[in-house]
Amino acid sequence: MVGCNNDTDFVESNYFLFLDKSMKTYLRHLDALLSHLRSYKLFRTCLINLRNKIRIKRKFEPTFSKVDNGLFKTERRPETVNAPERIEEAKKHLELARQYEYRRDISLAIAECKKSIEINPYDDGAYAFLGLIYVHRCPDLGGEAYSLAIGVFKKAIEINPLNYQAHENLFNAYYRAGKKELAMKELEIMQNDSNSNNQTASRPLTYGLPDYKDSGIFNKMLSYDLENIIAMTGARRIELILQSYPNLNNWVNEVLKQAARVNQLLFIDNAAVFKEIESAKEYNKNDFYAEDGHCNANGYRVIAQNVC
Repeated sequence: MVGCNNDTDFVESNYFLFLDKSMKTYLRHLDALLSHLRSYKLFRTCLINLRNKIRIKRKFEPTFSKVDNGLFKTERRPETVNAPERIEEAKKHLELARQYEYRRDISLAIAECKKSIEINPYDDGAYAFLGLIYVHRCPDLGGEAYSLAIGVFKKAIEINPLNYQAHENLFNAYYRAGKKELAMKELEIMQNDSNSNNQTASRPLTYGLPDYKDSGIFNKMLSYDLENIIAMTGARRIELILQSYPNLNNWVNEVLKQAARVNQLLFIDNAAVFKEIESAKEYNKNDFYAEDGHCNANGYRVIAQNVC
């Protein structure tokens, strides 16, 4: 059951091999082949870092200024916010938010995050965590979730411009929202002098970004990955089973099904089982799915029974 997240968490994958059919594609294949050589990787890393520093110097002017010690300025925090009891109260709400998110009680997690921010509006970590919830746990909000995430990630960075995780997540939110130019700008920030070895930034800055949910590219990438997985497991005499995702009727399940058929592997069709369940008159989505779109305990029970 793999491939569902390939169109979002792809930056360290082989997506660049399938961006187009021009001469660049052949150069990318050559680059991937030569990357097994340590001397080549050292040369390429030096070249990428040099190019990115030149690009940032010419094209990017930070919206925040540096002080003499190299750190970025942040706005002054009111003394009342620094009261220890207020900070501890805010932390308790944030910890509750993390527990609710872990249990997939998303509405409660969002409410606790907002309480934490209301008490301590200068905690960049609380904004960043709320943004992660919007990006990864709110499928029912659709594109609005990315807009909300962008707003809170920007606030986290405004408070702490050195929060590189917030920059990385803002890149992700921009990308999912279809704002590729702004996404690339975040990558350039991440690739600055103090964090020049950031791998999340280096590969997209080198090869570019595919369009969000470009099924053509990610279909090829998943097929390519499955071929390698099947070859590796076959060589080690490991029996491989492929499964379809429940509640997912798109190209991912079709690629999994085709790979199983071509390679004569066992294929477990969870999607078909859930489709039958969902066609029943008494069907209630909350009986099988959590708020974030994943199965709940009962949903996973259906999968386990299907596998058995």
